[in-house]
Amino acid sequence: MASDRLNDYERGVLLPLVVGFLQSSGTRVVPGDALAAAVRKQGHVCDRRQIRLIVNHIRTNAIIPCLASNNKGYFVATNEREITETINSLQGRVDSMQEVIEALKEQRYIKYNI
Repeated sequence: MASDRLNDYERGVLLPLVVGFLQSSGTRVVPGDALAAAVRKQGHVCDRRQIRLIVNHIRTNAIIPCLASNNKGYFVATNEREITETINSLQGRVDSMQEVIEALKEQRYIKYNI
């Protein structure tokens, strides 16, 4: 499960900081790099990958309901359109990944007969 992907440090130290930063930002868009920098400014080690994992955990556990995103960063959706756009963007990425998986399976079959 995605929520199991956080290690103890991410869950115990980084998660509360990221939640706090996002909640204090209100509806303002906060770039992932800015979140990581804010955590580092508090004296902790944090990178963009960890921010993505933590945001995934926040979303899947509804810690901050309707945490949306766009190409500029993360924000709390204030209307149905914003969260729908985030859902559509995520679905598009899933669909794209599924196309790659299917293509690689076909290529594996052709090259290795499996």
